Amino acid sequence: MYFDQYINVHQSSQGGEGVSALDHLVADAQPQNIITFCRELDNMLGGGIPLQRITEFCGAPGVGKTQLAFQLAVNCCIPKILYGVEGKCIFIDTEGGFYVDRVKQMADSLIEHLQIMGQTGTDQEKDAANQITVDSILENIMYYKIHHYIEQVAFIHHLPLVLENDRNIKLIIIDSIAYPFRRHFSDMGARKRILSSMTQNLLSIAEQYNVAVVIMNQVTTKILPNNQSMLVPCFNLGNYCANRVFLYWKDQQRHCHIYKSSLIQPSDAPFDINQDGVRGFIPDGEEADDNDNNGDGDGGVGEEDVMNDQDHPIILPIQYYSNQMDTT
Repeated sequence: MYFDQYINVHQSSQGGEGVSALDHLVADAQPQNIITFCRELDNMLGGGIPLQRITEFCGAPGVGKTQLAFQLAVNCCIPKILYGVEGKCIFIDTEGGFYVDRVKQMADSLIEHLQIMGQTGTDQEKDAANQITVDSILENIMYYKIHHYIEQVAFIHHLPLVLENDRNIKLIIIDSIAYPFRRHFSDMGARKRILSSMTQNLLSIAEQYNVAVVIMNQVTTKILPNNQSMLVPCFNLGNYCANRVFLYWKDQQRHCHIYKSSLIQPSDAPFDINQDGVRGFIPDGEEADDNDNNGDGDGGVGEEDVMNDQDHPIILPIQYYSNQMDTT
Protein backbone atom coordinates (compact mmCIF):
# COMPACT_ATOMS: atom_id res chain seq x y z
CA MET A 1 0.00 0.00 0.00
CA TYR A 2 2.76 2.42 0.90
CA PHE A 3 4.66 1.68 -2.32
CA ASP A 4 1.56 2.40 -4.42
CA GLN A 5 1.07 5.67 -2.56
CA TYR A 6 4.67 6.65 -3.19
CA ILE A 7 4.37 5.89 -6.92
CA ASN A 8 1.17 7.96 -7.16
CA VAL A 9 2.86 10.94 -5.52
CA HIS A 10 5.84 10.60 -7.87
CA GLN A 11 3.61 10.49 -10.95
CA SER A 12 1.51 13.45 -9.84
CA SER A 13 4.63 15.52 -9.19
CA GLN A 14 5.80 14.85 -12.75
CA GLY A 15 2.40 15.70 -14.22
CA GLY A 16 2.87 12.89 -16.74
CA GLU A 17 5.08 15.10 -18.91
CA GLY A 18 8.73 15.94 -19.26
CA VAL A 19 10.33 19.34 -18.78
CA SER A 20 11.51 21.24 -21.85
CA ALA A 21 15.07 22.44 -22.31
CA LEU A 22 13.70 26.00 -22.44
CA ASP A 23 12.15 25.57 -19.01
CA HIS A 24 15.51 24.39 -17.70
CA LEU A 25 17.23 27.40 -19.30
CA VAL A 26 14.79 29.85 -17.72
CA ALA A 27 15.17 28.17 -14.32
CA ASP A 28 18.97 28.28 -14.55
CA ALA A 29 18.83 31.97 -15.49
CA GLN A 30 17.01 32.68 -12.22
CA PRO A 31 19.01 30.64 -9.71
CA GLN A 32 17.98 30.33 -6.07
CA ASN A 33 20.69 29.84 -3.51
CA ILE A 34 21.02 29.56 0.26
CA ILE A 35 23.93 31.65 1.47
CA THR A 36 26.52 30.31 3.90
CA PHE A 37 27.57 33.71 5.35
CA CYS A 38 31.07 33.11 4.03
CA ARG A 39 31.29 35.41 1.02
CA GLU A 40 34.24 33.59 -0.54
CA LEU A 41 32.49 30.22 -0.33
CA ASP A 42 29.24 31.68 -1.64
CA ASN A 43 31.06 33.21 -4.60
CA MET A 44 32.77 29.90 -5.37
CA LEU A 45 29.37 28.17 -5.33
CA GLY A 46 27.82 30.74 -7.65
CA GLY A 47 25.87 32.57 -4.94
CA GLY A 48 25.47 29.90 -2.28
CA ILE A 49 24.02 26.40 -1.96
CA PRO A 50 21.93 25.83 -5.11
CA LEU A 51 18.39 24.50 -5.07
CA GLN A 52 17.65 21.40 -7.18
CA ARG A 53 21.17 20.11 -6.57
CA ILE A 54 23.12 18.00 -4.07
CA THR A 55 26.08 19.67 -2.39
CA GLU A 56 28.52 17.57 -0.38
CA PHE A 57 30.76 18.83 2.44
CA CYS A 58 33.35 16.46 3.85
CA GLY A 59 36.15 16.74 6.38
CA ALA A 60 37.63 15.39 9.58
CA PRO A 61 35.84 15.72 12.95
CA GLY A 62 35.98 19.22 14.42
CA VAL A 63 36.58 21.07 11.16
CA GLY A 64 33.08 22.58 11.08
CA LYS A 65 30.71 20.36 9.07
CA THR A 66 27.93 20.34 11.66
CA GLN A 67 28.38 24.05 12.38
CA LEU A 68 27.95 24.74 8.67
CA ALA A 69 24.85 22.55 8.67
CA PHE A 70 23.38 24.60 11.54
CA GLN A 71 24.17 27.84 9.69
CA LEU A 72 22.47 26.69 6.50
CA ALA A 73 19.39 25.53 8.42
CA VAL A 74 19.09 28.99 9.96
CA ASN A 75 19.84 30.87 6.72
CA CYS A 76 17.16 28.91 4.87
CA CYS A 77 14.61 31.04 6.74
CA ILE A 78 15.88 34.40 5.38
CA PRO A 79 12.96 36.24 3.69
CA LYS A 80 12.97 36.50 -0.09
CA ILE A 81 12.96 40.28 0.03
CA LEU A 82 16.26 40.04 1.93
CA TYR A 83 17.75 37.75 -0.73
CA GLY A 84 16.87 34.46 0.94
CA VAL A 85 14.65 31.54 -0.06
CA GLU A 86 12.22 31.98 2.87
CA GLY A 87 11.81 28.27 3.39
CA LYS A 88 11.79 25.46 5.89
CA CYS A 89 14.57 22.98 6.54
CA ILE A 90 14.54 19.24 7.23
CA PHE A 91 17.54 18.34 9.39
CA ILE A 92 18.36 14.61 9.45
CA ASP A 93 20.79 13.84 12.27
CA THR A 94 22.55 10.46 12.17
CA GLU A 95 25.40 11.22 14.58
CA GLY A 96 23.57 12.86 17.49
CA GLY A 97 25.37 16.17 17.02
CA PHE A 98 22.34 18.50 16.90
CA TYR A 99 22.44 21.18 19.62
CA VAL A 100 19.41 23.45 19.62
CA ASP A 101 21.11 26.00 21.91
CA ARG A 102 23.79 26.51 19.27
CA VAL A 103 21.17 26.83 16.53
CA LYS A 104 19.36 29.43 18.65
CA GLN A 105 22.62 31.35 19.07
CA MET A 106 23.08 31.45 15.29
CA ALA A 107 19.45 32.52 14.85
CA ASP A 108 20.00 35.43 17.25
CA SER A 109 23.02 36.55 15.23
CA LEU A 110 21.11 36.21 11.96
CA ILE A 111 18.29 38.42 13.21
CA GLU A 112 20.77 41.06 14.33
CA HIS A 113 22.43 40.92 10.92
CA LEU A 114 19.11 41.25 9.05
CA GLN A 115 18.00 44.18 11.19
CA ILE A 116 21.22 46.01 10.35
CA MET A 117 20.54 45.33 6.66
CA GLY A 118 16.98 46.58 7.06
CA GLN A 119 18.10 49.92 8.46
CA THR A 120 19.67 50.87 5.14
CA GLY A 121 17.06 49.18 2.95
CA THR A 122 13.53 49.90 1.83
CA ASP A 123 10.55 50.01 4.17
CA GLN A 124 9.56 46.52 3.02
CA GLU A 125 13.04 45.18 3.78
CA LYS A 126 13.00 46.83 7.19
CA ASP A 127 9.58 45.35 7.99
CA ALA A 128 10.69 41.88 6.90
CA ALA A 129 13.81 42.10 9.06
CA ASN A 130 11.80 43.20 12.09
CA GLN A 131 9.16 40.48 11.69
CA ILE A 132 11.49 37.48 11.74
CA THR A 133 12.04 36.02 15.22
CA VAL A 134 14.11 33.28 16.81
CA ASP A 135 10.94 31.28 17.42
CA SER A 136 9.91 31.54 13.77
CA ILE A 137 13.34 30.33 12.67
CA LEU A 138 13.34 27.37 15.05
CA GLU A 139 9.77 26.45 14.07
CA ASN A 140 10.91 26.16 10.45
CA ILE A 141 13.70 23.67 11.22
CA MET A 142 12.24 20.16 11.38
CA TYR A 143 14.58 17.77 13.19
CA TYR A 144 14.72 14.00 12.69
CA LYS A 145 17.05 11.62 14.55
CA ILE A 146 18.14 8.54 12.61
CA HIS A 147 19.66 5.51 14.37
CA HIS A 148 20.11 2.91 11.61
CA TYR A 149 20.76 2.89 7.87
CA ILE A 150 17.42 1.13 7.25
CA GLU A 151 15.67 3.97 9.05
CA GLN A 152 17.60 6.48 6.94
CA VAL A 153 16.72 4.80 3.64
CA ALA A 154 13.06 4.48 4.65
CA PHE A 155 12.82 8.13 5.67
CA ILE A 156 14.30 9.34 2.39
CA HIS A 157 11.77 7.18 0.50
CA HIS A 158 9.10 8.89 2.60
CA LEU A 159 10.35 12.41 1.80
CA PRO A 160 8.20 12.95 -1.35
CA LEU A 161 5.08 12.57 0.79
CA VAL A 162 6.43 15.12 3.26
CA LEU A 163 7.31 17.56 0.49
CA GLU A 164 3.93 17.15 -1.19
CA ASN A 165 2.28 18.27 2.04
CA ASP A 166 4.61 21.24 2.60
CA ARG A 167 5.91 23.06 -0.46
CA ASN A 168 7.71 25.60 1.73
CA ILE A 169 10.52 23.14 2.46
CA LYS A 170 13.62 24.36 0.61
CA LEU A 171 16.51 22.54 2.26
CA ILE A 172 17.28 18.96 3.31
CA ILE A 173 20.41 18.40 5.40
CA ILE A 174 21.85 14.98 6.28
CA ASP A 175 24.57 15.05 8.96
CA SER A 176 26.13 12.72 8.11
CA ILE A 177 25.14 10.52 5.21
CA ALA A 178 27.95 8.00 5.73
CA TYR A 179 27.74 7.33 9.47
CA PRO A 180 24.95 4.70 9.49
CA PHE A 181 26.61 2.89 6.58
CA ARG A 182 29.93 2.42 8.34
CA ARG A 183 28.30 -0.13 10.61
CA HIS A 184 25.85 -3.05 10.25
CA PHE A 185 27.34 -4.21 6.93
CA SER A 186 29.26 -7.33 6.03
CA ASP A 187 28.42 -7.21 2.30
CA MET A 188 30.30 -4.19 0.92
CA GLY A 189 28.69 -4.58 -2.49
CA ALA A 190 25.22 -4.34 -0.99
CA ARG A 191 26.27 -1.28 0.98
CA LYS A 192 27.48 0.45 -2.16
CA ARG A 193 24.27 -0.34 -4.05
CA ILE A 194 21.99 0.84 -1.23
CA LEU A 195 23.94 4.06 -0.69
CA SER A 196 24.05 4.79 -4.42
CA SER A 197 20.30 4.20 -4.80
CA MET A 198 19.54 6.41 -1.80
CA THR A 199 21.69 9.27 -3.11
CA GLN A 200 20.12 8.98 -6.56
CA ASN A 201 16.73 9.21 -4.88
CA LEU A 202 17.85 12.39 -3.09
CA LEU A 203 18.89 13.95 -6.40
CA SER A 204 15.51 13.12 -7.92
CA ILE A 205 13.78 14.70 -4.91
CA ALA A 206 15.93 17.84 -5.18
CA GLU A 207 15.03 18.31 -8.83
CA GLN A 208 11.32 17.51 -8.57
CA TYR A 209 10.57 19.57 -5.47
CA ASN A 210 12.97 22.49 -5.99
CA VAL A 211 14.92 21.92 -2.78
CA ALA A 212 18.61 22.02 -1.95
CA VAL A 213 20.11 18.83 -0.55
CA VAL A 214 23.24 19.16 1.58
CA ILE A 215 25.04 16.02 2.71
CA MET A 216 27.81 16.05 5.29
CA ASN A 217 30.27 13.25 4.72
CA GLN A 218 33.02 11.72 6.79
CA VAL A 219 36.53 11.03 5.54
CA THR A 220 38.74 7.98 5.43
CA THR A 221 42.45 7.45 4.79
CA LYS A 222 43.62 6.45 1.34
CA ILE A 223 47.07 4.96 0.86
CA LEU A 224 48.83 6.31 -2.23
CA PRO A 225 51.30 4.35 -4.41
CA ASN A 226 54.27 6.22 -2.89
CA ASN A 227 53.25 5.02 0.61
CA GLN A 228 51.94 8.46 1.52
CA SER A 229 48.37 8.85 2.73
CA MET A 230 45.62 11.39 2.31
CA LEU A 231 42.09 11.97 3.53
CA VAL A 232 39.29 11.30 1.03
CA PRO A 233 35.49 11.29 1.38
CA CYS A 234 33.81 8.09 2.51
CA PHE A 235 32.21 6.25 -0.40
CA ASN A 236 31.95 7.57 -3.93
CA LEU A 237 29.00 9.96 -4.20
CA GLY A 238 30.52 12.25 -6.80
CA ASN A 239 28.23 11.17 -9.63
CA TYR A 240 25.23 12.67 -7.84
CA CYS A 241 26.74 15.86 -6.38
CA ALA A 242 26.84 19.12 -8.31
CA ASN A 243 29.34 20.53 -5.82
CA ARG A 244 31.84 18.74 -3.58
CA VAL A 245 33.66 20.74 -0.91
CA PHE A 246 36.48 19.54 1.33
CA LEU A 247 36.85 21.29 4.70
CA TYR A 248 40.28 21.12 6.29
CA TRP A 249 42.81 22.86 8.53
CA LYS A 250 45.84 24.73 7.18
CA ASP A 251 48.15 26.79 9.41
CA GLN A 252 45.55 26.72 12.22
CA GLN A 253 42.92 28.18 9.89
CA ARG A 254 39.84 26.49 8.48
CA HIS A 255 39.74 26.24 4.69
CA CYS A 256 37.16 25.07 2.17
CA HIS A 257 38.33 23.56 -1.11
CA ILE A 258 35.87 23.03 -3.95
CA TYR A 259 37.22 20.14 -5.98
CA LYS A 260 34.13 19.47 -8.07
CA SER A 261 31.73 22.06 -9.45
CA SER A 262 29.79 22.55 -12.65
CA LEU A 263 30.45 26.30 -12.42
CA ILE A 264 34.08 26.91 -11.51
CA GLN A 265 37.54 25.41 -11.48
CA PRO A 266 38.85 23.90 -8.23
CA SER A 267 39.37 26.73 -5.76
CA ASP A 268 40.14 27.35 -2.12
CA ALA A 269 39.19 29.90 0.54
CA PRO A 270 39.60 30.31 4.31
CA PHE A 271 36.60 30.61 6.62
CA ASP A 272 35.90 31.14 10.31
CA ILE A 273 33.51 29.81 12.92
CA ASN A 274 32.83 32.12 15.86
CA GLN A 275 29.99 32.66 18.31
CA ASP A 276 27.85 34.15 15.52
CA GLY A 277 28.27 31.09 13.31
CA VAL A 278 30.03 30.49 10.01
CA ARG A 279 31.63 33.61 8.60
CA GLY A 280 34.23 34.66 6.07
CA PHE A 281 37.84 34.90 7.16
CA ILE A 282 38.89 38.36 8.33
CA PRO A 283 42.68 38.93 8.45
CA ASP A 284 44.14 40.54 11.56
CA GLY A 285 43.82 44.31 11.51
CA GLU A 286 40.73 44.36 9.29
CA GLU A 287 37.15 44.92 10.41
CA ALA A 288 33.99 43.25 9.20
CA ASP A 289 31.35 45.17 7.30
CA ASP A 290 27.97 44.61 8.96
CA ASN A 291 26.36 44.66 5.54
CA ASP A 292 28.65 41.87 4.35
CA ASN A 293 28.11 38.16 4.68
CA ASN A 294 31.09 38.21 6.99
CA GLY A 295 30.60 38.49 10.72
CA ASP A 296 32.73 39.78 13.54
CA GLY A 297 33.53 38.56 17.00
CA ASP A 298 36.13 36.43 18.67
CA GLY A 299 35.96 33.10 20.36
CA GLY A 300 34.90 29.82 18.91
CA VAL A 301 32.53 26.93 19.14
CA GLY A 302 33.69 23.45 19.97
CA GLU A 303 37.06 24.86 21.00
CA GLU A 304 38.20 21.56 22.49
CA ASP A 305 37.52 19.69 19.25
CA VAL A 306 39.18 22.47 17.27
CA MET A 307 42.36 22.27 19.34
CA ASN A 308 42.44 18.50 19.05
CA ASP A 309 42.43 18.85 15.27
CA GLN A 310 45.09 21.55 15.34
CA ASP A 311 47.32 19.35 17.47
CA HIS A 312 47.08 16.72 14.73
CA PRO A 313 46.92 18.84 11.57
CA ILE A 314 45.48 17.35 8.41
CA ILE A 315 47.95 17.50 5.55
CA LEU A 316 46.04 17.61 2.28
CA PRO A 317 48.06 17.36 -0.95
CA ILE A 318 45.85 19.58 -3.10
CA GLN A 319 47.52 18.40 -6.30
CA TYR A 320 46.00 14.94 -5.81
CA TYR A 321 42.39 16.15 -5.64
CA SER A 322 41.39 15.96 -9.27
CA ASN A 323 42.98 12.54 -9.79
CA GLN A 324 42.30 10.84 -6.49
CA MET A 325 39.04 12.03 -4.94
CA ASP A 326 36.63 9.98 -7.00
CA THR A 327 38.54 6.71 -6.93
CA THR A 328 37.37 5.47 -3.51
